[in-house]
Amino acid sequence: MTFPSDEQRGYLDSSIDDNIYLEACPGSGKTEVIAAKVAREIEDWHGYPGGIALLSFANSAANELKSRLIAHRQRAPVAYPHWVSTIDSFILNCLVAPVAHQLTGYAGKTGDFRLRMVDASSTVYVKTKYAIEHIRVPANQYDLDLATGKFVFRTGEPGLDRKLNAIVLVDWQLRDLRETKTRFKAAGFATYRDVEHLAIQILHEAKLSAFCARLALRYPFLVIDECQDLSVEQLSILEGLLGLGVKMHIVGDLNQSIYGFRHADPARVMHFIRTHGFTGLQLCQNFRSSQAIVDLCSELVPGNKIHGNPTIQSASPVIVEYDDCPSEAMPLFMSLSDSYANRVIVSRGHSTLSRFCSGANDLNDTERLALACALAGNDSAFAIQKSLTLFGGWLASKLEYSVKPNSFHCPVDVESELEWRLFLHQALTFVTSTGALVAGQHWRGWCRFAKAGLNELPKQAFVIADIAVAIAPLAALGLRSPAGLGEQLVTQRLSLVALQQSSIRLATIHEIKGETHEATMLVSASRRGNQSHWADWIGDKNLEAARLAYVASSRPRNLLVWAVKKLNAAEQATLQRLGFRIAQR
Repeated sequence: MTFPSDEQRGYLDSSIDDNIYLEACPGSGKTEVIAAKVAREIEDWHGYPGGIALLSFANSAANELKSRLIAHRQRAPVAYPHWVSTIDSFILNCLVAPVAHQLTGYAGKTGDFRLRMVDASSTVYVKTKYAIEHIRVPANQYDLDLATGKFVFRTGEPGLDRKLNAIVLVDWQLRDLRETKTRFKAAGFATYRDVEHLAIQILHEAKLSAFCARLALRYPFLVIDECQDLSVEQLSILEGLLGLGVKMHIVGDLNQSIYGFRHADPARVMHFIRTHGFTGLQLCQNFRSSQAIVDLCSELVPGNKIHGNPTIQSASPVIVEYDDCPSEAMPLFMSLSDSYANRVIVSRGHSTLSRFCSGANDLNDTERLALACALAGNDSAFAIQKSLTLFGGWLASKLEYSVKPNSFHCPVDVESELEWRLFLHQALTFVTSTGALVAGQHWRGWCRFAKAGLNELPKQAFVIADIAVAIAPLAALGLRSPAGLGEQLVTQRLSLVALQQSSIRLATIHEIKGETHEATMLVSASRRGNQSHWADWIGDKNLEAARLAYVASSRPRNLLVWAVKKLNAAEQATLQRLGFRIAQR
C-alpha cells in the first residue's frame, strides 16, 4: 500500500530507538499507518526472543489493528515473539499475572496462581468488616483512584453510589477498605483497577527487579494507539517501563479524549509526553471529510490547521431546528441525506436517542410488536436492545406469564436469561423473514404475515424446551389490525425512526468513536447540562464537552448536521459564524 502524505511516510521512516508521540487528526489514516509501521519493523526485527507489543484500548480496535497488520504482512499471522492486544490484557498477562502472587500471598490452586478477574456485577463474599451506609461493601465494588487519591464505589446502584462517593471517609473506614482489598487479592481475585495497582507495585518492588528487567528485554518496543485515553494508573505503568529502557511510540489525538469519567485527562498525557522527552510527529491531513467539515471541527477544539479531502465536494455543515422533541429533526435530515447510504444519528447519551422511539409508549400491543420488527433490522446496540425489550414485553402481555426483573421479560420458568435474549433475537428474525417486514405494508396484510409467523414460532428448531413451553399458546394466537387502521401503511402509524431503521442508525458518541459515516446528525438535548447541549459544545475549547462534539462531528465524509432546539437570532448568528448554515424547515 502507498501512503500519500509526507507526514505518513515520515512516521514510517521514524526510528524505534526514539520515544515518539504521533499526533493524528481524525481521518488521517492513523490505523493503517500504525499497522504498516509495525509490519515493517517486524520484517526487519533482530531482537528475538524479544518482540514488539502493539496495544489499543478496546477489543474491537485491537482486532482491527491486528487484521490490518496481517494484511500488510501479506496474510502472514502475527506470532511469537510479537504481541497485539488491549493495554489491559498486556498489563494483566505480561506484567502482573506471572508474579502477582508474590505480592498478594495468593496460595494458588494445584499450582495455578492466575488471578481471577471480576467486575462490580460479580457475586463476591469478601466484604468490608464494617458497614458503610448500612452495607458491608464487597471488595469488587470499589477501587482506589490514583487521580483523586480516593476510593470510588461502583455498586451498580446509582443512588447508593452517590451516597457512598459523597462520604468523607475516616481513618478506620479507610483502613477497613484497604484491608478488605488485601484479603480479596490474597484470595486470588482482582478488578482491572487492582491489576493496574499491582503492576505499579511490581515495577517498584526491589525483589521483583530481575523480573522487570526481563520484561523490558521481552518487549523492548511498545506501540500504543489511542494514547489520549490513558489513565493516571496506566501512565504510571508506562513511566515504570520507560525507566527500564523500554522504547515506545504513542499515537492519538488529545482532542478526542472523551473518557473523563475514567479520569483520562489530555493535560496529564501531554505532561507525560513532555516530561519524558517524546519526539513529536503529526498527521494533519484528513482524508475522510470535506474541508467544510474539517474547518468546523477545528473551531471546536484547540490545535493546528487541518487539511480536508479536496476530492470531496465541500458542503457547509447544517443546523436543523426542532420545537419540542429531537425526533422532529428526522424528516429534514432524511431529505438532506437521501443520497447517502451510511447515515447515523448520534447523541451524548441514550436518553436523547430514546426520544426517537418515544412514541412506543403511546402504541398498543400490535403496534409495539410492529415497532419491534421494524427495529430488529438495525445493527445498532440501541435499536437491538429496544427491539428485544418491545418484543419481550409484547410476549409477556399476550401470554400473561410471570417475568424475572431486568431480563427482557424473561419468564420465571426459563432458566437461562442469555438463552431468552438469543431466542428473542432469533424469533424476530424468523417472524420478519416470513413476510412481516413493515416497509410498504398495510396493517391488515402485515398482521396476516405476523400472525402466521408467530403461530409457527413454537415449532422452530432454535426454540429450546423450556421456552417452547412458555410460548406454546402462540400457536393459536390471533392478531388484529389496530382499530380503523387496516388499510393504513404500518410505517405511517409508527415513528419516523421505524420508517427508516434499515438505513439510519442510532448511536452514542462513545459508540461511534473511530467510525466513518457518509452523513451524521449530532443531536443536541433541549436543555443544557451533562455536556449534551450545543452551547456546551462551543463554550470552551478545552472542556470535554467540546471534545465530545469534535469526535462526533469528525465522523462524516459528506454531510454534518446538528439538530438543535429552536434558536433565536443571536444563537443562529453564533452558529453561522462557526461555519453552519441554517436549514429552512
